[in-house]
Amino acid sequence: YIGEVRDGKPVLTTPNETLLKEYNAFLLKNAGIDGQFTKVELKSYDGTYYFLVYTGSKYKSHLLIKIDGNRVSTAGVSCTTSDWASETHGCVPKPGTGPDAGSIYCTPCSNNGKCIKTVTVAM
Repeated sequence: YIGEVRDGKPVLTTPNETLLKEYNAFLLKNAGIDGQFTKVELKSYDGTYYFLVYTGSKYKSHLLIKIDGNRVSTAGVSCTTSDWASETHGCVPKPGTGPDAGSIYCTPCSNNGKCIKTVTVAM
């Protein structure tokens, strides 16, 4: 687990340095992406879904967060783009609905950039 719920909102308890080190190593090993991320933030885009947003000089990556009771962990799917400088809200993991319920997909980049989906290990 990487955090806990406090006052109804997820809060990270794992140090940012640890999150950055582990995620950079994971993407390089499993997706061949040398993200060189230097910043990580916990964000929500619609109040329903939370993400760890990793940014570096070339890449931006969103890692979906899972809340289970008072525990916060990663949901196992990230979406990464190198076209992030002009990306406003795309390339974000989102749970499917209807017949796609249970699956997670990456939203398309609003700037038509490339978005890479990576299945991660839960932390």
